[in-house]
Amino acid sequence: MRYGLVFVFMLSLIACSASAPVQPTAAPTPASETITITDDTGATLTFASQPQRIACFIDLCVDIVAELGMEPVAFIDELALQPQFFGERANTFIRIGGSYFEPSLEDVARAKPDLVIGYPTHAPLRDGLRPIAPLFVMQPTDGYRDVLRYVRQIGALVGRTSEAEAAIQRFNARLNAYKERSPRDVTVLFMTGTDFDASFGIDTKRSIVGSLLAEVTNYPWDDPNATPTGLVESFSLEQVLTTNPDALFIGTFLFGGGQGLLSEQLANNPLWGQLKAVQDGRVYEVSVPIWVTGQGTRSLQLVLDEAMTKLYPDRFPQPLP
Repeated sequence: MRYGLVFVFMLSLIACSASAPVQPTAAPTPASETITITDDTGATLTFASQPQRIACFIDLCVDIVAELGMEPVAFIDELALQPQFFGERANTFIRIGGSYFEPSLEDVARAKPDLVIGYPTHAPLRDGLRPIAPLFVMQPTDGYRDVLRYVRQIGALVGRTSEAEAAIQRFNARLNAYKERSPRDVTVLFMTGTDFDASFGIDTKRSIVGSLLAEVTNYPWDDPNATPTGLVESFSLEQVLTTNPDALFIGTFLFGGGQGLLSEQLANNPLWGQLKAVQDGRVYEVSVPIWVTGQGTRSLQLVLDEAMTKLYPDRFPQPLP
């Protein structure tokens, strides 16, 4: 399989779209009146009361729901099953069948949600979801700052403003603590691929994780041709060698292609051994649910903990408390 085709799937996970996002606004009103919110596609959603039952087509939704002290009534991807989120309770949530692009609306209906949250790739499902629940589409284009915006927005919508502000405060405190103590002298690259072949893309410093790493490391990666979400679909080892990073973080989507982790596949390329990160043993395969598809405030704190303890073990032998 060509990497470009697989990367279409990966981009959809993080809301690739060429149009500029519309800044969403929420207008909570007294219980006797309706509540409206406008999502990143410009669609206005109307509720008779504050929604409480949220179905998640995306892991960013799962992360936000967890940070607000709630549970998703249904989900698709793997983040909900990670131990840092809901523990054994996740096994009681409805797992939405079908595919990522065509999730089972029957499963969604069975969960009886008040709200469904997805990315632009799910926008065509809006009409089919209409008898079930409104679809709120997120389209992050401003790195991790958009994540904070969504936490605050959904928190206001569901009546959990204090929980949202507490989550944002926890995230900012952790980020600032790492920033204050980080020498930022290690050059880092975050790359993603699949187990189908050795093709890969990268996160620029305008992506969610790239923008986060740029706060605490030397993260020079940018490209004017990157997607609006800050991704470069196809990169080469020759391009990596141009900057020759000190450390590499790699997220490999395991679809059953049988070729192994991306780092194992790239080891067959003679250029791989020329990379400083490879020579120094600083290549780290990381969790796709946490690093690639999660990307909410809880996931990003886990990213910080893992990245900083690996990059600066003398300063951070353990994650910050």
